[in-house]
Amino acid sequence: MTRPCTSNVTHAFSGSIRLDNTHVVQASLTASDGIELEFRSRGVAQKYLLAFDDAEHLAALMRDLALIVRTKAGIGMTEVA
Repeated sequence: MTRPCTSNVTHAFSGSIRLDNTHVVQASLTASDGIELEFRSRGVAQKYLLAFDDAEHLAALMRDLALIVRTKAGIGMTEVA
């Protein structure tokens, strides 16, 4: 049986990627356990809250796109660091 998480894990689950020298995308949990995407560019941040089903859909889409790109590049399921 899976038990709901009762502690605040907001800071434990976040990550970001740098798109270029001025653009960063960060995904994290909010204090109320929501899912937030933040786009930062030149000191300006835009935040978007996502429903969990939308976040799952976006994650699956990104994974599928990455697999397509890997396959077209000829590296298939090879792990890339």
